[in-house]
Amino acid sequence: MRIDRFSINPKTWLVLGLSAVPLALISLDIGARAVLLLLLICVVAWSGKLHAYGRYVLLGVGPVAVTAFCIQAVSFVGAQTIYAQWTPTSFLNFRLSKEGILYGATLGLQILNFGTACAIAFLPVSAGELRWALTDWKLPSRLIYLLVTSMNAPVLLSRYVGLVRESQVRRGLDDSTVFSRSKLALTSIGTLINLILLEHEDRAQSLEQRGLDRPGERVFLRTYPDTQLQRVLRWIVGACGICTCIWGILA
Repeated sequence: MRIDRFSINPKTWLVLGLSAVPLALISLDIGARAVLLLLLICVVAWSGKLHAYGRYVLLGVGPVAVTAFCIQAVSFVGAQTIYAQWTPTSFLNFRLSKEGILYGATLGLQILNFGTACAIAFLPVSAGELRWALTDWKLPSRLIYLLVTSMNAPVLLSRYVGLVRESQVRRGLDDSTVFSRSKLALTSIGTLINLILLEHEDRAQSLEQRGLDRPGERVFLRTYPDTQLQRVLRWIVGACGICTCIWGILA
């Protein structure tokens, strides 16, 4: 049995990230959202996953935030301060306004806040650590399996893309352009989803044969250290997250 004595418990990362999600969803002004994003990024940097977070923002949540900003900046309803205006057709009227830019920036920061909160919960946690934490919380075994499998999907996609590229190199068909790689990744996503759907019945039978739903204590070959300070921190942060949810609903 392997024990890590100087590490953060996976349950602590999950509670920190999930408790930050309500903060990202409640109504805040642009200054508060910027400060919140800075604090969340500091937590990501503390976890040692800043490089992975950069890829996550660049390829995932970042384009969504930029798109939301651009849409709101040119289509904000009821704007008073108009910087530019153009009408490409009779039924389209785009206006670049001060109010639209501020609202779009606030919405973009909210998307980044939400994405960063999710990154805190899942980037520092591996699939095995997630399975251990959720099992320790007594969640249903099939739900745990579904979540862990979802975390492994990007890894499976990367491995499948690598196999296809290696096959192309061996056949002399390799094209290293960005467009070709992006096209290969998009094509592989559809193939990967089809493979998962085709294997669904086999996976269900395998889970049944291994007794995944049988009651009883689960035994793991690796344990993760926990301290009284981390347990108290999880209770405090979790309670603050619940209070934030209630306050956001009532407000």
